[in-house]
Amino acid sequence: MASSSLTYPLHTQRGMTVLIVLLWLACVQIIAVSRFNHSILHIRSLDAYYNTLQARHAAHAGNVLCAQWLEANVIKARLWTQNTKPAYWRIPQAFEGPFPTAFSIAKSWPLSVRPPQCLIESWIPPKHSTPSFYLITSRGFGATEQGQAWEQQERWIGKDEDTGPAKWKQVQRPLLSIYTQNRSGKP
Repeated sequence: MASSSLTYPLHTQRGMTVLIVLLWLACVQIIAVSRFNHSILHIRSLDAYYNTLQARHAAHAGNVLCAQWLEANVIKARLWTQNTKPAYWRIPQAFEGPFPTAFSIAKSWPLSVRPPQCLIESWIPPKHSTPSFYLITSRGFGATEQGQAWEQQERWIGKDEDTGPAKWKQVQRPLLSIYTQNRSGKP
């Protein structure tokens, strides 16, 4: 009799194990899908980060090369005639279009879709008589056209070839909506 008091009726035990196992499998599947989506998102963000990093390195290298060429008088600068700092680099035609002022610093660039571009503008500050201040703007590319980075440098070159300190800064891509509109052909 003692052993019969420990047994439970069979009709209350049917299907409970199956429900627990199915609930456990559903939880495991939800976790697996969540981790899979997280890993895909992580891979995409790393790819975008690598693309941006590649573009920043290309822009920086372009900026350094343009500054060296400017100091060695290998290239000439575009004269900005207004009394403010140069802003021609903000116009899309400075880098794109039939006759861009910016130039590519090489025929190709490793791991980039296009070589870096450089634009050098000189201006005359209010208390100076000669164009001795230069704004060097470079545009680097990553593995895609969307991966772009811009870098600027202000240089001062005196009459006796002494060079003032360079001021570096990262700039945002100017007029992005105009670039995309011009490429699609729609206003």
